[in-house]
Amino acid sequence: MKRQINKVFIFGDSILKGVTYSAERARYVTCKEERFEQVRNTGIEIFNFSHMGNRVTDGLERMQANLNKSNCDVNTLVIIEFGGNDSNHKWQEISENPDGEHFARTARKDFIDTYCKMIDYAESFGANVACCNLVPLCSEKYMNWISDKLSYENILKWLGDIDILYRWQESYDRLVEQCAAKKGVDIIDIRTPFLIDHDYKNTICTDGIHPSVQGHRLIGKIICEFIRENYECCSDDSLLLTGT
Repeated sequence: MKRQINKVFIFGDSILKGVTYSAERARYVTCKEERFEQVRNTGIEIFNFSHMGNRVTDGLERMQANLNKSNCDVNTLVIIEFGGNDSNHKWQEISENPDGEHFARTARKDFIDTYCKMIDYAESFGANVACCNLVPLCSEKYMNWISDKLSYENILKWLGDIDILYRWQESYDRLVEQCAAKKGVDIIDIRTPFLIDHDYKNTICTDGIHPSVQGHRLIGKIICEFIRENYECCSDDSLLLTGT
């Protein structure tokens, strides 16, 4: 039986914000097309609080600032998507000191603890929760991107091999899935469709970590399918899509 909802709250980073890199404009832009049109047509409201650069600590703060008893209840779905920025490193410091000890921006234990707190906080209002796993990065593109104006050789020396960029990010993807399993909440698998796409490299933009417009359409399709298969609208209200 499908669960009934009338609104969706999204807390994530630039991936669910819809950010991509425009080579033509030489800067990051937000995709303008409606990625959640199928959900809009059912009358479900969507409030998107995703923000570029956010990590789990930012997500928890945004959640605490925007969820309350008056707007979040059993008829709410909260979607959580974090890990990309948390697993990232300070590449300039690595370039300058490849023999030093460097750590991810969010330690693994802190990531797990904070991610689980987000799930607990949303569920404290009776909300349904679903977690998105991570879009896979493209190691070759990402290496070229992070080493621009830095020392490619020094970064590679610290890494050991380029493919560890992919493996390291995947290790945080596993943490997301572990948190979801521990808390008994759904996973929206946005990762596998990228992995099995024969045109995979074109679903990731120039920087190697953000989806292209094509990739964002794929994410929108996956999320809409997940909601359509598991939920139905319990309100006739029209969709309101907002962002911060």
